[in-house]
Amino acid sequence: MNNQDVQWLVKAIRDNLNDVCLPNMYSAIMDGKAPVAALVYSLALIDSMAGFYYGPEAKRINRRGDVRIRYEAFVNEYLHAVARECRYPDLDLYKSLRCAMLHGLTPGLPGITDRVFRLTWTDDPDKRHEHATKDQDGKVWFNVYVFCGHVLQAGRKFLDDVEQAISESPEPRLLKDFKAWAAQGHTIMVVG
Repeated sequence: MNNQDVQWLVKAIRDNLNDVCLPNMYSAIMDGKAPVAALVYSLALIDSMAGFYYGPEAKRINRRGDVRIRYEAFVNEYLHAVARECRYPDLDLYKSLRCAMLHGLTPGLPGITDRVFRLTWTDDPDKRHEHATKDQDGKVWFNVYVFCGHVLQAGRKFLDDVEQAISESPEPRLLKDFKAWAAQGHTIMVVG
């Protein structure tokens, strides 16, 4: 994959984030009253972006934990960067939220996952402060509206970094991993 192909793919992914992912997530939350769909969509979007970020290298490190390695690396590098106040790396998003939601449609399982989440989805600025904070019962308040915004910001920041890496020499790991993942046929295209 040459740099021109990378630029085309980055533009296509960015357009998809802005023109398809963003309106669909917010429509599910605000218009359709389907915040769980928006949450599952954003958790899966992290999975997709994490593949481009970390590339196929994770399989060589740990055959069984490759998805977790990529997922946590993306959360630590990009999601945490756009929302440091939320401390996403401390929330065990992979096992306690991503796996619990994608495999069982539940925001954490007491006794099985490290965290259990209490989902909210308000866009009221006065209530957003509770996002990613523990309640008295130990459950974590989790505002889907805020989280979706953070995921989209993280995706945009990642794509900015890939574009920046195109002009660097020697070719940085970020660009090599992006190309390797794309060469395997992976993409982030959702038909709207």
